Amino acid sequence: MFRIQRSFLTTIVLVLQACGGGSGGNSVTNPSTTTSDPIPVLHSSFENKNAAVPVALTQLPRLSSLPGFATSLALLTGTVDSVPASLAVADFQRNGSYSAFVIASNGIDQARAFFVGYSANGVWSELSELFKTTLDWGACVRPEQSAVADLNGDGRPDIYVACSGDYGVGAHSDPQYVYLSQPDGKYVKYTTLTIATPNVTMDSNSVAIADINNDGCKDVITTDNGNLQILMATSCNGTYALSGPAANAGRKPVTGGALLPTNIRSVFLVPRRDPLRYDLLVGGNGIQGFPMKWYRNNNGTGYFDPTGPSQYRTYALTYGDSNNRYDYLESDAGYIYVRNGSTQDLVGLFKIQLPNDGSSTSIVSLIPPPLTASQTAASRTTSPAPCRP
Repeated sequence: MFRIQRSFLTTIVLVLQACGGGSGGNSVTNPSTTTSDPIPVLHSSFENKNAAVPVALTQLPRLSSLPGFATSLALLTGTVDSVPASLAVADFQRNGSYSAFVIASNGIDQARAFFVGYSANGVWSELSELFKTTLDWGACVRPEQSAVADLNGDGRPDIYVACSGDYGVGAHSDPQYVYLSQPDGKYVKYTTLTIATPNVTMDSNSVAIADINNDGCKDVITTDNGNLQILMATSCNGTYALSGPAANAGRKPVTGGALLPTNIRSVFLVPRRDPLRYDLLVGGNGIQGFPMKWYRNNNGTGYFDPTGPSQYRTYALTYGDSNNRYDYLESDAGYIYVRNGSTQDLVGLFKIQLPNDGSSTSIVSLIPPPLTASQTAASRTTSPAPCRP
């Protein structure tokens, strides 16, 4: 068991080294795996994130360091570069190879979305042809997380970007951005000002996407100023529409010990197969530790209001400060890794029991095994990379 656990932890460390997105890192020479058939889009953002993604694409360097991107970045004023948290990876070209989505921003008032390809000879290139028009390059200036799912039901990967409030807006609340694939394979930008009813602006930190009520459409769980918000899909047949948080407030946990943590920073919808449902995992602010709670989706109905302790679990994880964020992976147990919110560097690793009936809520702190030079090199060629979308 120790050998299995050590091997899995090594894999996590290799993954984390590759999860820097637009944050920097070494460029690589190995190409993405290419086949003739499009890579399928899985059922939720969690599953798409944890799919076997080539490490090469999760080591996307900063766009400012790549030849061929200077002209596009120069269209924005100020100090502009790619934002690590905005990285998403999928087969956006539908050619059987992975490509990347990332947002470049000056952090104040200007931003632009990019699709980036990685060729067989190891060259990164801008895929501006994937946008329908230049207007669809638009993006929020403070992206916090990008999630991949098939939102409009066409079998292609779409992108939802959780955006925190714009420094230039007094209310610190912004539209959330959505990039939907079209029949011609191009992408059109929408925001929650147009696809949500009533229109929605938020100061968001995180997003998770899955069909939580088994109606065939992908629903959105996100945050607004530290509060959990649920947006249910009302249309997903070629278009995509959402009902706003007010209409779905009754789906949130509101009773007794099941009350939500304060100042939520991260949300996950994790698949469970017996019965088929997506459970909700949320985590709070680093200043208060990371009070985490796991809520069972009541019979796959999309309501998270447990009536008894067997329906939820509370994990009291105290670590770091408010700049830290955590992510969640599963193997034989649940593994929480804490990373620095600015650099994306690994700063902590913990193990929890999967939240089944009667399971323990204990947390085990783990020390990642050191990597040898050969292991680090191997991570660039062989390791799957379930990176934060």
